[in-house]
Amino acid sequence: MSAPKATLLIVVDDTFTRTSMTAYLKAEGYEVLKAGNGVEAIELVRGKQPDLIITDLCPEIGGLELLKKCSLEFPRLPTIIISDEGNLSIVIEALQQGAGDYLQKPIQEMGLLKHSIERLLSYARLKEAHDLYRKDFERLLEKRTQEIADKNRELIEMVKEHKPTEAQLLQTRKLEAGGQVVAEIAREIKTRS
Repeated sequence: MSAPKATLLIVVDDTFTRTSMTAYLKAEGYEVLKAGNGVEAIELVRGKQPDLIITDLCPEIGGLELLKKCSLEFPRLPTIIISDEGNLSIVIEALQQGAGDYLQKPIQEMGLLKHSIERLLSYARLKEAHDLYRKDFERLLEKRTQEIADKNRELIEMVKEHKPTEAQLLQTRKLEAGGQVVAEIAREIKTRS
């Protein structure tokens, strides 16, 4: 048997809905954790670290409260809210709290749930890959910046070492020029005598 696609946590207080969703998602190849309320869900999230939460607006730490707690503690954990509440203000609040999707219960077409799960898991993987790329880029940028700073220090030291040499070279040229003037004067005196 192959490894599960992902681990999902279903938080639904209705046993029939929880059981039917579990059966469908297991048949689709997901590992499924189940909780009847938000208190159980928080314990499962902390202990099992699922890849995604599907939660109803159930009592004892409802779906929105669970979403708030998980968003603070596990900000990258995608969440789907399902509810038979048709209230648009609850949908907006859920999305503002960080829910990745909001589905109306009863879910007539389970393919809609599957699509939502796959979309959110794909987004989470892309975000994780993006974050890894960004961290790698920042590390590389920091390394290159340090290398450039080191080369800068080397160049400054070389310039400091060559400053006296330049001054000596200038002094030598002045002495040479002075010597040439003296030689010209000596030649002039010699030719006049």
